[in-house]
Amino acid sequence: MTKLLSFNIKTLQGGVEGRPSPDRLIEGDPVTTTWLMEDQAAQAGIWAATEGAQRMERGDTTWELFTILDGEVEIAEDGGAPQRFGPGDTVIVKPGFQGIWRTLHPVKKSFVTLEIPSSSLGRSNSLKDDAADRV
Repeated sequence: MTKLLSFNIKTLQGGVEGRPSPDRLIEGDPVTTTWLMEDQAAQAGIWAATEGAQRMERGDTTWELFTILDGEVEIAEDGGAPQRFGPGDTVIVKPGFQGIWRTLHPVKKSFVTLEIPSSSLGRSNSLKDDAADRV
């Protein structure tokens, strides 16, 4: 089994369509499509959505890194000012995030989510410490 996974966003087919649950829907009728590469503690893939707004919540152990490929979104953390993101913007969403995701123009993002047990978050080894070993 290979340890290297790849895909070409220009030739994506299929995907799993969905909609936000009614308790998270704020406005519009957004349709999402997800193409997953892995479905374990670490997930990676492409996610797309049509216009609309929904609650965005991450668990206490869930980290997400995403890059906007197409479109524009506005994200507002509860109690904070909205921030806009478009093509090329990369965002890290930390565990416990709660706020609103508003798709202003149909969006496509590449993403990675990680489930990191809270017992591991206080370790002294950080990404910065390991940066010299990364390509």
